[in-house]
Amino acid sequence: MSKILADTNILGYATDRSSRFHQRSLDFLTSPVQIHLPSKVLVEFFAVVTRAPVSSLPLPVALSSIEWFIGQYPVIHPNADSQRILWEMTRRHSLVGLRIHDGEIASIGLAHGIRRLATFNARDFAGIDGIEIVDLNS
Repeated sequence: MSKILADTNILGYATDRSSRFHQRSLDFLTSPVQIHLPSKVLVEFFAVVTRAPVSSLPLPVALSSIEWFIGQYPVIHPNADSQRILWEMTRRHSLVGLRIHDGEIASIGLAHGIRRLATFNARDFAGIDGIEIVDLNS
């Protein structure tokens, strides 16, 4: 079974029943692929769902969601290799501003040998070497 990273937006849509991407996110998260979550994705998810007024889950609900994701999927963490990959990637692709966060997600996966990444925002990862994008909008 091939390993794949889940981007932050998948977790967000999975917990937002009003999202038009809710069911598609749930379908992906329950599909027979080996989903891995970079720790960065969990931190970003928490920041997004607790940020008022855009989306504000109560703290206990947000923490329960994090605990559920951690219980369901392996969490991978940054390490020396991911840092090296990130800064090389930054030089090659001029990752600046908010793109650095996407680069970090990709670099964590690459450091752990995971080259596929599922997302609803494929353009965020466009041009990043070594990552195969699975566009859930398709």
